[in-house]
Amino acid sequence: MEAISVFKDLVLNMPEKPERLEQIKSGLIKSINANRPSFRSFPSRVSNWIKQGYRDDPRKEQVSFYENMSFDDIVNFQKDNIAGRPRVITLLTDTKQVNSVELSQFGKVIKLKKKDILN
Repeated sequence: MEAISVFKDLVLNMPEKPERLEQIKSGLIKSINANRPSFRSFPSRVSNWIKQGYRDDPRKEQVSFYENMSFDDIVNFQKDNIAGRPRVITLLTDTKQVNSVELSQFGKVIKLKKKDILN
């Protein structure tokens, strides 16, 4: 339960550490480069970009944005799109390992069976 509490606190109260901006930018750009489409999937990816209205590789715009973003951009995104919004936390576990009463302090608990999600 401690992990959920930490997650909730991080989402609601994002730590502001502007000194990490260069690491953040670098990580975002590296993730774009690491997710390059394979040779075989590239035509399909380009086709999807065209269907979405792109005339060029949209990753170029993302890299450009990341290179020029400020820490205020990150803070504003978190405030506008994450803080105060409902969240869904999914736990895939043996229910005997979880205290449902304790878990319910974070919100409504819905238990599903495998058959509920495999249709």
